[in-house]
Amino acid sequence: MKDKSLSCPFCEKGFAIAENLEAHIEFHEQLDERPFACDLCEVRFRYQERLDKHNDSHGSAEGKIYPCSYCEKKFHRKFNFIRHERSHTHGRRKPKDHPKKKTSS
Repeated sequence: MKDKSLSCPFCEKGFAIAENLEAHIEFHEQLDERPFACDLCEVRFRYQERLDKHNDSHGSAEGKIYPCSYCEKKFHRKFNFIRHERSHTHGRRKPKDHPKKKTSS
């Protein structure tokens, strides 16, 4: 069994290697610097506004879905949908007469 004589000053977790303890302490410090955490993926933010914007990436509150006209991808955020569709048209907007993709019934 490894000697875990180094301990975290925040939670008293033991470490055998100083670098691992330092990385662990940085995690605690990050919690202080980024108090706003996502409930779904645990990413943390310094500002509530950033967390709110991030939460949109998990799906819009209204449940709106933007399906790509060119492939099977779907998006919860309109910005990402538009950017993706433009990747199919090399940055140009979709022509007005572009037929929507046909879905099999």
